[in-house]
Amino acid sequence: MANDGSVIIDIEGDSSKFKSALSGLGSIASTALKGVTTAVAAVTTAVAGVATAAVKVGSGFESSMSQVAATMGLTVEDIRNGSEEFELLSQAAKDAGATTAFSASEASDALNYLALAGYDAATSADVLPSVLNLAAAGGLDLAYASDLATDAMAALGIEASSANLTEFGDKMAKTASKANTSVGQLGEAILTVGGTAKSLAGGTTELNAALGVLANRGIKGAEGGTALRNVILALSAPTDKAADAMSALGLEVYDAAGNMRPLNEVFRDLDSALSGMTEGEKTKVLNEIFNKVDLKSAQALLAGCGEEFDNLAAAIDDSAGAMQNMADTQLDNLQGDITIMKSALEGLGIGVYENLQAPLRDTVQFATELVGQLSEALKENGLEGLVSAAGDVLSEVLLKITSELPKFIDIGVKVIKSLISGLLKNKNGYSAEYQLKTKSGAVIWVSLRAVCITDRLGEPLRVIGVMTDIDNEKKLELQLSERASYDFLSQLYNRNTFIRNLTSEIERRGTKRVAVSFIDVDDFKFINDRYGHTIGDEVIRFVADTIRTKVDDRGGFAGRFGGDEFVLCFTNQDDIANIENISMDIINELYEGYTTADGAMHIDVAFCPEHTEDVNELLSFADTAMYFVKKNGKTNYHIYIPEDSATDEYIDPEGF
Repeated sequence: MANDGSVIIDIEGDSSKFKSALSGLGSIASTALKGVTTAVAAVTTAVAGVATAAVKVGSGFESSMSQVAATMGLTVEDIRNGSEEFELLSQAAKDAGATTAFSASEASDALNYLALAGYDAATSADVLPSVLNLAAAGGLDLAYASDLATDAMAALGIEASSANLTEFGDKMAKTASKANTSVGQLGEAILTVGGTAKSLAGGTTELNAALGVLANRGIKGAEGGTALRNVILALSAPTDKAADAMSALGLEVYDAAGNMRPLNEVFRDLDSALSGMTEGEKTKVLNEIFNKVDLKSAQALLAGCGEEFDNLAAAIDDSAGAMQNMADTQLDNLQGDITIMKSALEGLGIGVYENLQAPLRDTVQFATELVGQLSEALKENGLEGLVSAAGDVLSEVLLKITSELPKFIDIGVKVIKSLISGLLKNKNGYSAEYQLKTKSGAVIWVSLRAVCITDRLGEPLRVIGVMTDIDNEKKLELQLSERASYDFLSQLYNRNTFIRNLTSEIERRGTKRVAVSFIDVDDFKFINDRYGHTIGDEVIRFVADTIRTKVDDRGGFAGRFGGDEFVLCFTNQDDIANIENISMDIINELYEGYTTADGAMHIDVAFCPEHTEDVNELLSFADTAMYFVKKNGKTNYHIYIPEDSATDEYIDPEGF
């Protein structure tokens, strides 16, 4: 034993020395590591942990693939008979797990979404990599990416294939990089436009360019899709009044063959026809062709027609590889490396599970059969029959263990051989940190380092390992990490941690709404000045504890940005009225516990995606809304609306 509390294990290739080393290892390790047993125990624990994780991951993947098979209409009989379709789908999911940021299990979920859309096995396997790339490029969840790919392409009449989906995704990615929008917002817009866009002369290039021009003027997402759909319908199927207005201007929407002309050309002609008019006259004509609701959209397309539209369309046409490049860039960071590593580790776990699957399933099915025997014995002969049957069951259990044990031992031997092989290949040896349980039941952290010593021919002679008690250092490291993420006084997230988590929520929200609320404590300076900072700190802790309870109950999280300013995030909030109820619930509870002569609290809310998908803007909008409550009575809530940024007048939140 080394003086620093480490245990040095030297296991030579000779079997007698190996046994001797093992026999004396227990007492050495227990003394040196305060109850940690032996290096072999550490390896056993690690192997057991790998096996447990593999079973969890592998069985989860197996379950997901069973769901895919069921959705595809494959039967248990088909799978047992080696269905080529099932093998194709399973291999496609594993390949995706090995080559993309998504795990095999996530890929199998995507396959199920494709199956729900009516894709067959061959088509699903073919388009899967493109769907995963689309999700990675746009930071979308797989459900939304799959729905976008299948629904949008079907609505636009595009045949489902890997090449077509890749081109579709490339054009969206290029548009997102050249216009003021994102892949997710473009997806919402395209799904909203739907089949109306089939009449566009320029196909998906013209569709993306038009949505990009609208997005550059703040009309994006579902709003942009609705706007473009209404514009196309107004031009292609005008009312009598609109047709008369276009005829008076000499505006031709269709060419001689009866096909709709490119939008850019139509709006260029319209812009030219309006050029000699006053602003009032232009507005009157546009109102006749379109309507008041779509006037802003028509004006946006007029402003962007010509060079801007042409340049954007040219960039979109030259978009090959844009989706892959965007996905690669999204992952070119430490977090991306960790994501890819997790995906690879799951693939390893699935491989281990597939080797364990047969004996594990046999064992579980055997146990189920035995439980059935015991239940039948109890039903027929009561407790006496149960006791009698238990003896026969125990005998069968022992026989089963005897027959199955060699399989598991063989797997264990292979794992240890793989460990030795890895040590041989890695000149720097093997190192890892584990949590182990001592004889007293306490769990401690240890570090294990090992290296394989070989002879001149490269044959292994011994494995030398060092196990060190790092419990104090590891716990200190974890404590420091936790302190860096939390506000010391309130024990809520600090500003950096809150913003980091909010960013993650927005990136993976899919179609769900994210709400951000500011809570401001009225007259907090008065409390500090009159009663002292000790009482002020108590108020902060009371407010934090109340907020924490309300947020935890509803699946959100909270932070303190400093002073008396708290911020909350609620996810998956489809109903705005629910946010209003939560706000009043918090206000009422805080009001009961803390009041001054002038009021108590106020809460201010901003939503993603309605208001913005930019984190800083979302926080700014919620902060802007806060001043409306301060100015108009306190002890209330206000939901941000765009007019808040442009007026000093109070706007009733009921009008939102």
